[in-house]
Amino acid sequence: MYGDYSCPRPSYGQRLCVVCRHFSAERRIQEGYVRKIQSTEDKREYYLEPTEKFFNYYDISYHYVRTVVRRMKEKISPEDMAAVERVLSLMTDELMPEVVLPEKTSKTREK
Repeated sequence: MYGDYSCPRPSYGQRLCVVCRHFSAERRIQEGYVRKIQSTEDKREYYLEPTEKFFNYYDISYHYVRTVVRRMKEKISPEDMAAVERVLSLMTDELMPEVVLPEKTSKTREK
């Protein structure tokens, strides 16, 4: 690990990690999932903004996950499903602190 992110090839060092991250962002821009917006205050800065294509993909993924969870509930005992939910909650709440999920706030409203 280097800093707050891991390098896919640690032997190449931290500089390559920054380059890899840059190419990943550039690829998403080329694929149309995000758009690059130049800062009005500092012309050296750019912001990434999700596009409609991203939100469409996210929506498809979200619905597929809901389908899989529904299938799991049909096949797995309630006790085992509770264990799966505990593991998933642990993953999202404690093991992925850098990822902010909007479901965390809506999840409490659903219960």
